[in-house]
Amino acid sequence: MHVKSKTIFLIDALGALLSSTFACIIYFFFQNQTGFTPLVLNVMIFVPAVYFFVSMFSHINAGKKWKTMLKLIIGLNLFYCIITVCFIISFWDVFTAIGKLYLSLELIIILFLVKLEHTLLQQSRATF
Repeated sequence: MHVKSKTIFLIDALGALLSSTFACIIYFFFQNQTGFTPLVLNVMIFVPAVYFFVSMFSHINAGKKWKTMLKLIIGLNLFYCIITVCFIISFWDVFTAIGKLYLSLELIIILFLVKLEHTLLQQSRATF
């Protein structure tokens, strides 16, 4: 395993930590401006926090199984995207334009990360 493949777990962990942190900030200071319900915010805080620990565990313990762990991370990220899309659809009339924009940007960033992770997997198959 080379440095690039191990670094992706740190990037993913940092993204999850930022996502959870921003959701906490929104919960305490900007809930009215986004229209996010407590349920939505609790999910937006808890799920990325769990993903942070999974990504850090993967970074520390990846070794020869880094590809399997990266596939797990990709799956978890896509699952979070599905949850986010379901929230957008379910709470469309409740979320403000700022809330919809925030979630849309988060989706774009996560999908970009998933593409990066997938590309890393594809490159590793061609290299090894």
